[in-house]
This record gives sequence, C-alpha cells and structure tokens, in this order.
Amino acid sequence: MEINLLSKYRAALMGVAMLFIAVFHSTLTIDNIIGLRFIKFAGDIGVDIFFFVSGIGMFYSFLKTTDIKSFYRKRIIRILPAWVVLNLVVQLYDAIFNGFNPGWFVLNMTGLSFWLTGSLYYWYVPAILVLYLVTPFFMKMFEKNIKKAYAFLAIAWIVCIGLCFVVHNAHFFIILFRVPVYFTGIYAGKLCYDKTKVDGKWTVITALLFFISLVPEIIIMKYNETVSFIRYDFKYLCFFVTVVTGTILLAHIFAKCNMEKGVVVRCLSYIGGCTLEIYLLHEFVLARCTYWLSVAGVNTASALILNVINIVVFVAVVFMAHGLEKVFAKVK
Repeated sequence: MEINLLSKYRAALMGVAMLFIAVFHSTLTIDNIIGLRFIKFAGDIGVDIFFFVSGIGMFYSFLKTTDIKSFYRKRIIRILPAWVVLNLVVQLYDAIFNGFNPGWFVLNMTGLSFWLTGSLYYWYVPAILVLYLVTPFFMKMFEKNIKKAYAFLAIAWIVCIGLCFVVHNAHFFIILFRVPVYFTGIYAGKLCYDKTKVDGKWTVITALLFFISLVPEIIIMKYNETVSFIRYDFKYLCFFVTVVTGTILLAHIFAKCNMEKGVVVRCLSYIGGCTLEIYLLHEFVLARCTYWLSVAGVNTASALILNVINIVVFVAVVFMAHGLEKVFAKVK
C-alpha cells in the first residue's frame, strides 16, 4: 500500500469531505433510518478530512518555499477574497431581513465571533487561519527534529484542553479536538513525499482500525443526549482514527480500481477544488430556501430534491466563476 496515494488523490478526498459536509448540513430528517442517521450525525467528519488533507498540502507548500511571508501570502490570497465577498453577501441578507447590528457585523466579518463569543457562524475559516498562522513555526521545528516538534505540540495541546476545562469554556473543543488530525496530516505529507510503502498486512490492520473507530462514534450518537459524561463533541476525537485510516483506504480503492481518470474521481476532484466557496454559501442558501419554502406552504417532502439541487447549482456557479477567472487571467 502506497501512502503517497493520499497526495495523488488529495483533491478527490476533499470532494468526498464536501459531500459529507453537505449531508451534515442538509435539512433531511432521517432519524428513523439508522445507517443514514449515523452518516448525518457524523457528516461533519468532512471537516476533519479537510484538516487532514490540508495538513498534507501544507507540507508540500512549505517545501516550495520556507519564506514565512510568502507562505502567509498564498494562504491569504486563497481564502480571504472568497471569505470577504461571500461573507458580505450573508451579512447584507441578515441586515435586510433581520436588522443591522454593527457589532455583530464586525465580529462576523472578521471571524472574531467564534473566538470571542463561541458563535459557530463560519467557524472553520477563523480556525484554519489560526492553524495556518502557527504552521510555519511548527515546520521550522519539524525540519530540525520531528519527535521534539510533536512533543512540544502535544504539551501545548494538552495545556489548551486543560485550560478550557478550568475556565468551563468548551466551545473551543470544536477546533482543539481537531488539531491532532491537522498536524498528523503534515506528517502524512512527509510520508507521501518520501513515497513510503507498507506491506499488505497494514492494509488489513488499517481496515480493522477504521471499523473499530466507528464503534465509539455510534455510542456517542446513541447516548450523548441521555448520558451526561458522553459529550457530543467527543466524537471529534474519535474522528481522528476514522479519518486517517479512511482516507488511506479510500485513496487505495481509487488506485486499485484505476479510477484516476474516471468520472467519479474527476467529479470529486472538481468539487474538492472549490470546497471553500461551496462551504461558505451552500448551508446559508439551503437554510434560507427551506425557510421561505415553508413560509410559502411548500411540502417538506421536496427536501431531498432541494438539497440535491442546492449542491448541483453551487457546483455549476463555481464552475462558471472559475471559468471567468481564467478568461480574465488571459486578458491580463
């Protein structure tokens, strides 16, 4: 089994992650169907896949340039333009229909609403930006001594978790519990770069670990609302094993089935290339469409169609937007 398949199918894995997020954010009610209920409950594992695959990407990005300013510039150019424009659209809608609040406008536009109030409004972007902020410093330690770099990271992580318990502020768990998978992604990037291979028995072990990791997630789904010490956000810790093993297995399947140039992988790769834009707007638009349809008295039986149309339309819109970007680039 070749670990570098993670890098080869990185875009497709991002596409898979986006589909999981779409299911998690969907308005579908599927509580009575156990299998689908679990997929929806654990659908935000797509975020963990984003973190893991982003970690792989950060390793390769740092190989191209170790200059911190250049590293930050690339991250800013990739994220902030889409963030500012699409976030502004959401803010304008809320101002028109819910009234304008200058304080919340500033907090939401800057991403500080998550850090200061615990609001989950677009929490992912402020969180990933902080990880990008510390990544170059971690990479400097990583280059010198990998073990010491991860030892320092582990100590800092444990301290942060402890502080959250001490001050009884658990809203940071949504990012803190995902820090390990991001930095594990960086190490996975190194394994990809080194073209690391493992023998066949590790494929079996990886598959076993994947299925075993699902057990605590199912327990959390079943009991988090009735057993006090089983917290909903503990599932993010369980996602660590599921993501690492699952992405390796999925990339392995893509390769074994010779799907590199197939329609499925190409579609997933395209979706993976525009995850930021889809992420920023699809939930917002879906929620508003569902609301206005319910106001108009439209039967909720159309929810499935609405969710599917929402994703298809966004992929089409982003496709056209990327096409226009290429046209303007040629004109320049």
